[in-house]
Amino acid sequence: MANETLPKFHFQVHPALPSEQQATSQCFESGFEEIVQQLEKLPRLYFEGDGSFFWTDPDKDWKLWGMLYDRMLRNDSGSHSRLQYAEVQGEFPFHVWQSVLKCLRVEDQSRVEPIEILLLPGMKKCSEAEFAQAWM
Repeated sequence: MANETLPKFHFQVHPALPSEQQATSQCFESGFEEIVQQLEKLPRLYFEGDGSFFWTDPDKDWKLWGMLYDRMLRNDSGSHSRLQYAEVQGEFPFHVWQSVLKCLRVEDQSRVEPIEILLLPGMKKCSEAEFAQAWM
């Protein structure tokens, strides 16, 4: 697979919010450390303590890199860090993106946490379904 055939992307991944929720409280439901542990399970993914990561498969000629941004939240049970958003760049196939996305959000039998994509540098928002059509 040659790099010319892979789409180039630069985008942010945010949790989709119900309209009544304020953007200032926007965070994924998964804890930051939980997400890092999931990402580190992906083969050949390298994660840095500052939130940056790099994942590649030189044999298949794709690469993905990005940054996780967290936010410290406090409640009655103490402080905990949540993923506020992720920034992702690179040239990679759809299944690679799906693997990363699965690590970023809560997925269980009862529901899947909805996301919103912000395409950069144009700052265009799109749904997960609209974003997936970019590969079609």
